[in-house]
This record gives sequence, structure tokens and C-alpha cells, in this order.
Amino acid sequence: VPLSNLTGRTTGLYFAANWSPPCKYFTSQLVRVYDDLKVTNGDEFEVVLVSSDRDQCAFNQCKSTMPWLAIPFNSKSRHELFRIFNIKAIPALVFIGPKGEPYGTDGREMITCHGANAFPFTEERAVELGAAVEREKEGLADQVKDQKHKHLLKLDMRKAFICNGCRKEGRFWSFCCRICNFDLHPDCVMEENETKIKKEGRNEICIPATKSGIQEFHFTTTTFRAISNQSS
Repeated sequence: VPLSNLTGRTTGLYFAANWSPPCKYFTSQLVRVYDDLKVTNGDEFEVVLVSSDRDQCAFNQCKSTMPWLAIPFNSKSRHELFRIFNIKAIPALVFIGPKGEPYGTDGREMITCHGANAFPFTEERAVELGAAVEREKEGLADQVKDQKHKHLLKLDMRKAFICNGCRKEGRFWSFCCRICNFDLHPDCVMEENETKIKKEGRNEICIPATKSGIQEFHFTTTTFRAISNQSS
């Protein structure tokens, strides 16, 4: 890996091996982030594979799944980097700043939870992302009852889950039942409640009211409520 290729870039040292199933899974995530950042940030970002494979053939297979640079298999620096950064388990991802300073963030965690949005992977960015996740919680109930599941669903932090309502992937906040491993996006819970109201033949829409207070207008099966901002 020519050092000139890394000057002025945020670089991820990716500790991995071909024999590790968790590495293969995380590699697919990292490839997507790498491709996205190459489009949006160009030469500001690079990844370097630091392999712990046991032979050249395995190393070649591992490298063939990756679009980034790699430290050669016969280089002693591979083992030195594992020692310097105290890598005890793989996959692991350590970010180095443009000036050569290692960041204290958990690179694997940032990629898994936030993807390309975590760039430039600094401690400051990690704090910003954590605050944004907490803001998403605002306005959500602590627990809900949904007709799709027999148990009460509690708001919980989930790094990743598949919503049992829309069957799409979700992150962070979920209304879930840990007993049954059941999850719902907050939006899916709200959509379900709206659907239930409509099936019962009643819609409610809040609109600004006049000074006289609460007004109700009945049109067959629909009730429109106008709610005054003034206290009674």
C-alpha cells in the first residue's frame, strides 16, 4: 500500500479473514458504504485490508471480494498492526484521520448502525449521530398495543431488526416484544392505528378552531373536530 495513496484521507484499517463468516457478512456492508462514499466524497476516504488469513490462497479469495487496498500477505506489518491496535476479534475496523491520528470510535459499530452517514467517523460525528437517534425517540409512547400481536409492545433500542408489519429492515427504535422477537417500526404502528380507525368508519382531523372553542361537524361516518388553542 503506497503511503502516498493514504495522505490526507480518512482511512479504515479493516481486520478480516476469509475463513470468518462474520467477516463475510460485514464485508458486504462495508462494500456498500465504500461505494457510496467514493461517489459522494471521492478521494477523501479509503480502506485497507489487514488480513489474518493463513495462506496466500485464502488471502487472495478474501481480497477478491473487496474493491479497496490491501497489505500484502507476505508483509510482517499485518501482524504488527494487529498488535498495535490490540485486535482480539474480527471483523474489526479502525479509522485513521487525514493527519494520521487514530480515532477512538468503533468503526464496525458506526458502519453497521449508520452506514455512509457516519463519515468522517470521528468522535464528534459519533456524538452527533447519538443525539439524532435520541431525538427520534421524542413523541413516541413507551408502550403500545397493536392488533398484529397479542402482547404489549414496548419501545426499545434495536441496532437492526426486520419489521413484522412491513417486512422491511429497521434500525434503532422499535416497538417490540422480546419474548416473541416481534418488532414494528413506529411508523407501522401509527399506520395500523389509522387503518383501524378507517375500518370502523370514523376519521378525525384536527383543524384550528374559532375563539368559541371546540366545534364538531358531522358528515355521515366522518367527524371533523376543530380544537381551540384557548383553554376553557
